[in-house]
Amino acid sequence: MIVGGNFPTGVIGHAAILNADGYVLEMPGGPNWFWGISDNNRQLPKRQWITNHIKEWTSVYRIRNTGLARQVARYADTHFYNTYGGATKNIHINYLVRSNLKVTNPNYCSKLVWQAYYFGSGNLPVMYGISDSVVAPTGLPALFTPAYAPYQVGRY
Repeated sequence: MIVGGNFPTGVIGHAAILNADGYVLEMPGGPNWFWGISDNNRQLPKRQWITNHIKEWTSVYRIRNTGLARQVARYADTHFYNTYGGATKNIHINYLVRSNLKVTNPNYCSKLVWQAYYFGSGNLPVMYGISDSVVAPTGLPALFTPAYAPYQVGRY
């Protein structure tokens, strides 16, 4: 999911990933996002996430391979929230926008989504292996290779 709307100066959208049935994994950032925020990863029920972002445009994307989507969601859950895939958070990730894409902590919203697809898809060429740069939330769909390009379910 990619959100656009009225965000603090310098923020160009927000990205999150559906990581379990009815749950959204995100790094929401916050007022001191530029300097970093400790323990910022969280999982919310989908309904609560939608309520939190109801005033912003949200674009929902999916990849066509549902088995791969489940694999990536499981990876996101076990590498960015709970190592066993449980409901209690036991992975604590600091929020900080930096360009090192292979480092998972610190992290930020769209980098986390990119990493979930890049590392969570195994050896499949799902994402372009971009050089170390910042991954903008609105740029995520363009970082998928053509064979795995997501389609837009809708904009709400």
